[in-house]
Amino acid sequence: MEAAMVKMVLLVVAVQLLVELEKTTNVIFLVVVMIMMAAVLEKKWMAVMAPMV
Repeated sequence: MEAAMVKMVLLVVAVQLLVELEKTTNVIFLVVVMIMMAAVLEKKWMAVMAPMV
């Protein structure tokens, strides 16, 4: 259960970062960070996020 809560928190943080970075040109940086976080949390996420990138 704790792992699910951590993922939800990170998802919220990632969304907030996306909103902030939309004002800049650091979208690529955000994508890299999200992929790295996903890889650390759950390798399955890589397969899910890869098509989005």
